[in-house]
Amino acid sequence: MNRYLCRMLAIAAMFLCSIALVPVTSTAEETPSLEGYQQLVSDFGADDRSVRSAAQSAWQTVCFTLGNGKYEVQRKEACEKMGASLTSGQPRESALFLLRQLERIGLDESVSPLLQLTSSDDAEVADAARRALQNNRSGAARDALVSLLEKSADQEFRIRIINSLGYRADAETVNVLAKQLGDDSPALLLAAAKALSRIDSSTAAGPVIAAWKKSTGASREQLAESVIVCANTVIRQGDSPTAGAILHEVYASTGRDSIRAAAFHGQLAAAGDQAAPLIVKALNSNSSLEQQLAVGHIRDMQANDMSSLLKSLPSIPPVGRAAVLVALGSRREKTALPAIRESSTSNDPVVQVAALTALGQVGTAAETQLLLDHLDSSGEIRLAAAKSLGTIFDDGVDKILIQRLNSSKNNEERDTLIGILSARRTPDLAGIIVASNELVSTNVETRKRANGILSRVGDESHISALIASMTLIPADEQDNVAKTIVSICERIPSSDAKAAPVVKLYAGAAEQHRPYLLSVAGRIGGKAAGDFIGSRLTSRSATEKDAAITALSNWPDDSVSDQLLSIARSGDTEGQRIRALRALARVIVLPTSQHSRDEQLAILKQAMTLATRDDERKLILDRVKAIGELSTVQFVRTYLNSPTLGAQAESSLVHLARIRELRQSDQTIRNDLERVMKASSDQKLRERAKQFLSEY
Repeated sequence: MNRYLCRMLAIAAMFLCSIALVPVTSTAEETPSLEGYQQLVSDFGADDRSVRSAAQSAWQTVCFTLGNGKYEVQRKEACEKMGASLTSGQPRESALFLLRQLERIGLDESVSPLLQLTSSDDAEVADAARRALQNNRSGAARDALVSLLEKSADQEFRIRIINSLGYRADAETVNVLAKQLGDDSPALLLAAAKALSRIDSSTAAGPVIAAWKKSTGASREQLAESVIVCANTVIRQGDSPTAGAILHEVYASTGRDSIRAAAFHGQLAAAGDQAAPLIVKALNSNSSLEQQLAVGHIRDMQANDMSSLLKSLPSIPPVGRAAVLVALGSRREKTALPAIRESSTSNDPVVQVAALTALGQVGTAAETQLLLDHLDSSGEIRLAAAKSLGTIFDDGVDKILIQRLNSSKNNEERDTLIGILSARRTPDLAGIIVASNELVSTNVETRKRANGILSRVGDESHISALIASMTLIPADEQDNVAKTIVSICERIPSSDAKAAPVVKLYAGAAEQHRPYLLSVAGRIGGKAAGDFIGSRLTSRSATEKDAAITALSNWPDDSVSDQLLSIARSGDTEGQRIRALRALARVIVLPTSQHSRDEQLAILKQAMTLATRDDERKLILDRVKAIGELSTVQFVRTYLNSPTLGAQAESSLVHLARIRELRQSDQTIRNDLERVMKASSDQKLRERAKQFLSEY
């Protein structure tokens, strides 16, 4: 037995051991075994990529399982084994792999070997050991990092250790990090300040703030970011006045816009119910960033803190005042309604538009007439009023708008009101649309709008008007009307009864309307439609029977697949057989299909034998790619040499090859992909085949 085979058998054995580690829900669990480790460790750094990958994957699975806290004894033993391997010497690839595992699951037992490897001659290994200590949750790992910091004289190494301590953010390291603030190196000072700023305590914030106050020049500017973070920590600790004073000092002493903005943002948080003066000041300033922060803060203010800001509105420039009004509207601040209503009469169009927009979010039915009056305005004012009429929600608003629509003689205003009521999804609008005969208007846009409105707010009572309109409009619009009827029926709660309104109309419908009723019922599906259409399949009327077959061909799921297969096999006309065959190919592989994959493939194979045209054969080959099975690959493969179907077969086969499990189960798929690479005229298909080949 050669060495490669021995290795793979060892890996397989280790993998089986790892499976035993996976928790089960019923029987007693086996004690995890780590006996396979010594067989794997020599392959962690193997030159053979497949051997190395398999060994690492098997051991990584073990480590992942041991990391869940359930197998503490085995976790500790595994880490001790890895530590021993590392200190006895490992190739770089193996060492880095073992360090990654210790980074994830190592605790106290791993600290000593990790500490030893931080002085490795291999810089990458040394840094990986540092990261493993950084992510080790034990206090011993923290103490090891502190020891490294205190003993090292290398500035770059010390900065990396400081960064690790900052990442950990242990409160116990505040004093040792604070000592570093006295170092003469600006880089080390900055690193220590950032590390301390990550620790969520006032104790950590104090030394950073003190160091900043003592600093000058570039160091002072660089430390400002950490000071702001520390000040925000002080706010969370409950001392907003102290933090506010610090942030004000930072704000006043820096020339960098980003620092000033961050300090200002902190001041807003520290100000609490006294934030209004800061907001007004910012909105009167030239800093767009501070203005944005001020407006953003309005959305977070308490309602009882609003009065001061609302009183200050007149002192804010128009653009800033407009931003405040929009912010008040977006938070639906009802206490601001009087101020917003007053601003809606402003002579400044920017303020007026913002106020009208805000009324759509905080207004009541009492503001409806005010907004209606502005529909006579022009430009942005009219648009803002119309938009707000579409969003203002209060009892009585719909009634006011309907009354205005019924009394309006102005076509432009009527169109605007219809658009508003449609946006509001007002149910009463549907009846008005039907009564006005807009479904059969001479204007195509009017018909389109009417159809869209009924799709959103129509009910069963409007279906007869929709059906009647289908014979009076162009053929290319009839499909949209059918979709509208389906939308209305889809709102019926019972799935079995969704098509009932359409079925009910059939007996009394005019002869020319009946085919449309059958077609729409087929699109809806369900029991009511199935019973109704099934009874028409045996009709003596060839026209009615043909319409019923069309209805089945429109079916939304595969519940009628048996009927479709029967029609595809023995339909009266070629057209019927083709329709049924195409419908069968569509529904049988839908995500909602009730058939198993084997059943789906068997049905499509039958369909292929019934197909008389290449169009349907290509469709079947295209649809079959949804069935991700080896038997599908074998079926598609039989058509690769077909002059007319080969291109579609190639496309479906490449689509199936995206499934890794299929490629691994059937190595001959590789040959198929190589064939596509060489012979296909489709460049994108060749590129996909190349991609999958590269994964072998």
